Amino acid sequence: MPGREREEGRPVWTVRGVSLTLAVYLMGTLALAWAVTTGLWTEERSVTALAVLAVVSSFLGGRAAVRRCPQIPAALLSAGLSAGILVAAGAAVWKEIRWDGSGWILLLCFLGGGIAAEAVGRGGRDRRRTRPGRAVGRA
Repeated sequence: MPGREREEGRPVWTVRGVSLTLAVYLMGTLALAWAVTTGLWTEERSVTALAVLAVVSSFLGGRAAVRRCPQIPAALLSAGLSAGILVAAGAAVWKEIRWDGSGWILLLCFLGGGIAAEAVGRGGRDRRRTRPGRAVGRA
């Protein structure tokens, strides 16, 4: 049926979750940079805002992945891949990785958002939808 995902295409949702996580995080980072440069937000509080942004973006991307792909830990995979991509991008730009400071906190916030999305996404309800008035199992 057109428009429906095939069973083999389920890992694509993990890639979409990573994409959503990175898009939300980078857009939020740009908005935070704008707020700091215009004086709406103080620079001292920006690390806290980045940590909250990491949790929220990882949670949203993880929820997008786990809703469509519940048989694998898609939210954790999405959060881990997102954090890995950001570490790789940082290593490519600055040619070194310094693990002191708030870098660990941001990585843990990414993983925490993925864990939260995995916990919320593993609800016990059956998510199959049926049309009203039709019996389940009838052709």
